[in-house]
Amino acid sequence: MRSHGEIAVLDAGGRREVSSWATEGLLSFGCKGFIFPGVWDFHVHGGGGYSLASSDTKEVRGALRAQFVGGTSALLATLPLMVPRSLEECLETLKEIQNSPTSGEARLLGAYLEGPFINPQMVGGMDAHALRGWTLQDFLTLLDGFPGLVRVVTVAPEVPEAQRLIPALVERGIRVSLGHTIAGEEEAFMAFSMGATLATHLFNAMTPFHHRAPGLALAALLDPKVTVEFIPEKGHLHPLVQRFIVKLKGPSGLLPVSDGTPLSAGGPEEASWMGVRITRKRGSALREDGRLIGSAITLFQGLLFLDRNGIWSLEESLPALLKGASLLMEEGPPLVGPGYKGPLFCFSPNEGLVLARKGLP
Repeated sequence: MRSHGEIAVLDAGGRREVSSWATEGLLSFGCKGFIFPGVWDFHVHGGGGYSLASSDTKEVRGALRAQFVGGTSALLATLPLMVPRSLEECLETLKEIQNSPTSGEARLLGAYLEGPFINPQMVGGMDAHALRGWTLQDFLTLLDGFPGLVRVVTVAPEVPEAQRLIPALVERGIRVSLGHTIAGEEEAFMAFSMGATLATHLFNAMTPFHHRAPGLALAALLDPKVTVEFIPEKGHLHPLVQRFIVKLKGPSGLLPVSDGTPLSAGGPEEASWMGVRITRKRGSALREDGRLIGSAITLFQGLLFLDRNGIWSLEESLPALLKGASLLMEEGPPLVGPGYKGPLFCFSPNEGLVLARKGLP
């Protein structure tokens, strides 16, 4: 990460100096590093000890505030497996919050559902019992009750409902992400041909790569139409594998995500979440039985990890993330400059991360 002792801006447009803007009053704070509009986290479950998978408005807003302080300016609230009524209650709460945004919180871009049409053998740390009680029609009816709120759904392409579900989601403008699956490369290619365009936390909760059975992960890495999520944290992916992902896929098809749980963004060392006890182990969140159940990092911490380990420089990863995430959300990318009214964060190696501005009215 380069630093020349002067303030620069880093956003979806890349890195540039801001001396010509300082006279316009854009910057009224001291920071020897760079400013940026926060990161957009496509896959996050909570933070600060709070969960985004809740019907309690205060709980959800607590997580949004914690993530914002940690440098996340916008996010998709990722909801794990739930029974139908619980999911409906969570979506009702998220819709209410999305319609009444508050300063000092990460902007809620929508919801990301990990299931329910995933492989029961690959639920990871989630509760497989929550797969029961779902029918395809009931699920689609639920989604239709919250138009525009659900933006991404994870689907295992080998489940019986997938061939009907994937086109139905695409028709509704919902992005399909393949994950929590034992699918091979042929099933992956078939799902991509039906409109799936994402892969959920690559290599985690999917069959591993083998030289005679490359599987979904390699299929996603090689398909230029597919964007792959990956968690920049060594409990989920060895740094060498992360280097492989970045080198093979290139910036336009990569989407770093935190998979952050309530332990992230200033959260506690352990907590009760989704009915299980979870504990921090460095950057990971683990169940009592040792299974991974997400991370304990913010996405900005993940980008710093990539930079410090020589995997992907911050000056390349942050602009690529913001550009890619905003494109997936079909929004204009955040660009800092005269007239920009969003939040501003400042980072320097010596001072760390500082919230410079919550955002203008």
